[in-house]
Amino acid sequence: MFEKDDVPRAEIDMAKIPADANAGGLIFAIATIVVFLIGIPVIRLLFPAALVAGGAIALILHFFRHEPRASTARHF
Repeated sequence: MFEKDDVPRAEIDMAKIPADANAGGLIFAIATIVVFLIGIPVIRLLFPAALVAGGAIALILHFFRHEPRASTARHF
């Protein structure tokens, strides 16, 4: 008999799927969001709030943590 650990299983390792910063990565990210929104209905209720919160945090980080360029910095 096979033990539980001896049975080969087909598994998808998300860490092995390349998702670079190009069109393929964007398609992968959007497809992942769509799959989760379809598969877990509760997320549909939280998704708009997550978008607003993420946008607000991005704006706060952009304006409050923005460092001046090296060429415009004055050294006395």
